Parts: sequence; structure tokens; C-alpha cells
Amino acid sequence: MAAADTNVRPVWRGPATTARRAGGSLLARLLLHFRNHLYKLDRKPLLLLLAASLTPACIIPVGPDFQDPVGVANAPPYVVSADPVEGWHSVNPMAEFIVTPGDVNVGDPLFVKWVTDYPPFSDETHTFPPDTISAPADGSEKRPPQSFTPECGQLGKKSSTHTISVGISDRMFVSPEDPRDLFAAQDKAIVRVVNWTLERSCPSTP
Repeated sequence: MAAADTNVRPVWRGPATTARRAGGSLLARLLLHFRNHLYKLDRKPLLLLLAASLTPACIIPVGPDFQDPVGVANAPPYVVSADPVEGWHSVNPMAEFIVTPGDVNVGDPLFVKWVTDYPPFSDETHTFPPDTISAPADGSEKRPPQSFTPECGQLGKKSSTHTISVGISDRMFVSPEDPRDLFAAQDKAIVRVVNWTLERSCPSTP
């Protein structure tokens, strides 16, 4: 009986395939299979599906950034026209003085105040309650003409030469009146003043 051969080498076997390796091989085969079919499909729906999957589920739209329009800066009123022309020396005792005001701030009311024989302030000075011009409904800068025809009872008696003045403001005139500035307006607003000269003799009442 022959002796057992002790010089026998075991047959080499590779490392056993682990569950992870098996799973990886299976995944690779699935991906390869999927890739082969992917080329046969329309890619647009797939790209849309991919984009949708990458987009957050909750989307909050951002509204437009609206801003108020830049308004016109406040400006003092101006004179559109004067009749007679500003500074005119009238010898017509029944002269009518007309001024047409304007304002770039079309929403502002205007205030018009007439004064005679001023400056300087004296017992010959006459002031009259201001008139209010409402803001025009049509959005026009030009306002209605304002007129004044002085009578002897509205003029001084010591001199036949009289100063006729009108002040135009976009703020109310200060009340009570300040003799140092009869055209002072609230908020220290700039007042546009127009002056004329009238020749008219008004005898004193006995």
C-alpha cells in the first residue's frame, strides 16, 4: 500500500465574492441595460423630469420691485402774465390790474393777496383778504386770472401816487399780518410779488 502523498498543494481559488461586490455587479448591469434603452427614448421629457427633481418643492415667486414715481420738487408759483406789464405806471384812474399765476406743482392751491400803498407800512396802507385758487382739475399749471380795480376808499389820501401790489403764494399768508412783511406766508414759503404804480387823486372825506 503506497504511502499518502503529502506534497499536495491546494488548488488556488480567488477571494469569495462578497455580497457588496455582487450587488455592485448587479447595479452595473442594470445601468448598462438602462443606458442602452435610454438612447432609444426621447430625452426631452427625461431632462424636464431631471430638472424638476432638482428644483425645491416650494417655490415662492418674487414680485416686481415697484417704486413710486419721482415727484416734482416743490417750487414757488410764477407769473404767467401781468396786465399792465409788471412795473407799469398807469395814469388811468380806473385802471384794472390783472395777474395770471401759474405753478408747476399742479396739485397745490394758490393764495392771492392784494395790498395798496405798501411798502412802507403806514396808516395809508390797505390790505385785503386773500383769495384762494383751488388746484385745477385738468392738471394745468396755469391758473385763472386775478384782477383788482382799486377805488378811492382802498387808496391813501395823502398822495396821488399809489403802489398796487399783489402777492402769490402756495402757502397761506401769515395771520395776523406782520407789518414788517405783509406778504409773509406759512412755512416761510417764497411769495411772488408783482408791483405797479397808479396815479389817482382821492380827496379826503370831510
